Amino acid sequence: MKLNIENLKKVASDDTGWNTLYLDEEQQIYWEKTYQNSEIHGGGSPMFLQIELTSTIMEKYNLHKSNI
Repeated sequence: MKLNIENLKKVASDDTGWNTLYLDEEQQIYWEKTYQNSEIHGGGSPMFLQIELTSTIMEKYNLHKSNI
């Protein structure tokens, strides 16, 4: 699946503020934006990964079924 940033809606950020969960509303696909090079000032370039909304991800982003 190809990522179209224009279709993304921010759902939540984790407690660190470095990771963000987005929803592609058109395709109903979740994407996680992370910074893989945290040792670099600013974290380096962001990386988007397509993910499933599992209980682990929901816990990471402090989400509940009623929030999404």
